[in-house]
Amino acid sequence: MKLVENISRTGILIRWLPSDGPQDVPRPGDTLNIEMALPANHNFDRKCWFCGGTVVRVSKAEDNSPLVAVRINTTKFRKYTPPATQKAVTHVPQLVTVTH
Repeated sequence: MKLVENISRTGILIRWLPSDGPQDVPRPGDTLNIEMALPANHNFDRKCWFCGGTVVRVSKAEDNSPLVAVRINTTKFRKYTPPATQKAVTHVPQLVTVTH
């Protein structure tokens, strides 16, 4: 799980948390799949936002945690299925699942 710092129409800035470990931090040019649960809505089933992107920059935040800037290449919405290790949340999440 990672923390979203900022999202724009073409990119996303993700903070790698200290518990993630340094071996998990991607490098510029790496491709990532990012999945973020969206807030619940009574008009339709819970959804998640899924996007594929390319790492364009890795820097350090003030607390020395890695910040990964990703250019979004593809995006779609899917049915939300919480990971087995995560409890369902009803508030707007800031944590995302990232695979590369």
